[in-house]
Amino acid sequence: MAPLALALHLALASPGLGTVPDLEPRPLAGQTLALASAGALTGDALVLGAGYLTLQLFANGAISPNAGNFRHAAYGFLAAATLVPPLTAVLLGRLGHGGRRATVWRALALAAAGQVATLAVGYAAWPHYWVMLPVQLAVVSVGTSLGLHWGRRPPEATHAAEAAPARAPEARAALFVPVCPAAG
Repeated sequence: MAPLALALHLALASPGLGTVPDLEPRPLAGQTLALASAGALTGDALVLGAGYLTLQLFANGAISPNAGNFRHAAYGFLAAATLVPPLTAVLLGRLGHGGRRATVWRALALAAAGQVATLAVGYAAWPHYWVMLPVQLAVVSVGTSLGLHWGRRPPEATHAAEAAPARAPEARAALFVPVCPAAG
């Protein structure tokens, strides 16, 4: 237990890991969560469809039903179940956010970690697989949204926001006064 505590203490004391990430304002608001959830469910549907097609290939004799082929199909199914739902969640979540390129990899890493946690929860709740869906929707969509909103704004967006002149309340009130440019 002492080596684990030492490793955790060193990881938290390091300058890069002990800091809170820079997040854009309101990272869990907007369309990103809804689209990421829809993407995760779409990825699940794709994986189940691929599994059904693989089963049909085995049943029809297109693939020889031997132990090696079943093992390769199981490895492929596990890889697809781990990677496809997070990938579709990030791709659809990016549509809602319009995210930057650098944050897509972070979002994919967080969503994949959430998918692995979802598969672990499904393994732990063995006969009750329905538990996986709410866990997946919560963990993968939140991981995608945080990953897409993680990081500083691009310099051009920051400079554009700072360069915009702020109007005083008097200037806004003066805009409602009709002006006749020909009078004079």
